[in-house]
Amino acid sequence: MGLIDTPLDSAFALAHKERIADGPGGMRVGLGWLIRSADGTDLVWHNGGTGGFHSFVGFRADGQLGVVVLSNSTAGIDDIGFHLLDPSIRLLKVEPSIAAVMRPIIDSAGVDAAIAQYRRLKADSARFYDFSESELNRLGYESLSQGAVPTAIALFQLNVEAHPDAANTYDSLGEAYMVAGDTTRAVAAYRKSLSLNPGNDNARTMLARMGAEEDASTRTVTLQPELLQRYVGSYQLAPNFTIVIRLEGDRLMGQATGQSAFEMFPLSETEFFLKVADARITFGINEDGVVENLTLHQNGANTPAPRID
Repeated sequence: MGLIDTPLDSAFALAHKERIADGPGGMRVGLGWLIRSADGTDLVWHNGGTGGFHSFVGFRADGQLGVVVLSNSTAGIDDIGFHLLDPSIRLLKVEPSIAAVMRPIIDSAGVDAAIAQYRRLKADSARFYDFSESELNRLGYESLSQGAVPTAIALFQLNVEAHPDAANTYDSLGEAYMVAGDTTRAVAAYRKSLSLNPGNDNARTMLARMGAEEDASTRTVTLQPELLQRYVGSYQLAPNFTIVIRLEGDRLMGQATGQSAFEMFPLSETEFFLKVADARITFGINEDGVVENLTLHQNGANTPAPRID
């Protein structure tokens, strides 16, 4: 913040200097810092989260105001930090977790009663509660850690029903089936998880542990570098957002604007998956064998990106 003169002042100034003008979410990017404009000044900030905790640190570039926010929550807290730095930035409306509603019902009346209440509220009051995948998943793991395996299975089954295209829901259900000793259902759940996200190495490991093979459709194939070379280029997902594909030895790498490079693993000559995210990329090839575009499959969306060089 510049409140104290130190030999590191010049290094701090370099770290706070804009390096990328249009980073993720429209933010500007420095060295390890993000920058956003607010109330005629810059807010320099960064955040983090792991294992049920979140953090935020930031300061105003025009004055002596800095903020640190720490939370033992899976929910993001950036809005709190920004609001403290600039009150004109509104706090997000927080929806109560459906897990907080179901937990006392499970304890007093059992999981069936809790699931019945879940269905009633989702039908009549969905906008008032957080029905996200992570909330039911957390509640399921709480039950599993307490030895209430049938309850955990019922909750994970409900999560699969509510989020049938989410690989993680099937992975969690597979784990609960394994704990229950139901190998047949565990294998089916892990195979489904792997089909939705071939980058789920945990599902692959669990299948191997149970002596089961994964489906052929989720196995990687080996492609020669000369074949991979044809995908090298830039693909435009949005006006200021591109994915640059390059070849490093026999590995096909991608790098989106403002993000780190990621390896792409082939399922076929045109379809690849990522391990850093639950996403796939399909390349489009014309009749002459020229790669014209790619499509990013992520979070239920299929986003096309034409090749621009």
